[in-house]
Amino acid sequence: MAGITPILSAVAPVASTALSTSQRQSQSDTSASQQQAELEFKRQQAEAEAKRLADQQAYERQQAETAAQRAAEQQAYERQLAAQKQAQEQAALAAQQEYDRQQADRKYAAEQAAREQQARLEQEAQLRQWQHDEEVRRQQAEAAAAEAERQRQEEAAKRQQAMDLFARTQATEMDQLRSRHQQTEAEADASAQSRLATLVAQADAADRQRREALRTATARSRASLGGQGVSSADGSGQAIIQGLNSTADKDRQAYEAGDQIKRASIQAETDTLRRANLLEQAQLAERQRLEYIAKFY
Repeated sequence: MAGITPILSAVAPVASTALSTSQRQSQSDTSASQQQAELEFKRQQAEAEAKRLADQQAYERQQAETAAQRAAEQQAYERQLAAQKQAQEQAALAAQQEYDRQQADRKYAAEQAAREQQARLEQEAQLRQWQHDEEVRRQQAEAAAAEAERQRQEEAAKRQQAMDLFARTQATEMDQLRSRHQQTEAEADASAQSRLATLVAQADAADRQRREALRTATARSRASLGGQGVSSADGSGQAIIQGLNSTADKDRQAYEAGDQIKRASIQAETDTLRRANLLEQAQLAERQRLEYIAKFY
């Protein structure tokens, strides 16, 4: 439309000039000429209008063709630019994608290496922790074993001390019992010796008395027999003397038998005391053995 406006501006003065000329000619001519001129003017106007319209149409066609050509060229250019832009964008996208892929690969490789390194470090740390824990457990076990051994030795030492003390106490008790027994046995032996000495003295005195009585009786019998005129060598005298000797010998045997019984009784008392002491010592030893076993085993 902007191209049509100059044409109309150029045609309008021409038409106006022609109209003025025709009007001036028509005023001087007759009405027929005026009519003919009007007809001619209308024809010219129609031709001018037709030409104007044809020119306008040609111009519009030209402008349309030019616009269409320009539009086509613009579209082609735009398509070319779009294609170039698309190709550039695709190339850039492909390059970016390749770059991103490479970056992702490098990042993945770095992360994988970091993970592997972290895994190795964690594994090494875990191994060191296991070794440390194992060493701690070993040291704790050794310390516990040493403590247990120390406690065992301490308990064993205490037990041995208790056993020794208990054994010494039992030995002291046994020694005291044996000492009492020895004392009682010594006293019993002394009493027995004293009683035996008394018996010996009594036996000697009795023997002297029997001998003295036998001599006195023998002398009296011989004197009586001699006063009767009977000799001690005769049968009756000899029988009397032998009777006195036999009576004296029986008295001696009876006394010795009684003396042996007394001696045996004294010996039996000391033997019984010794057996009782030995039994008491054996009972104490057995009781101490059972107490020792019950206390320490």
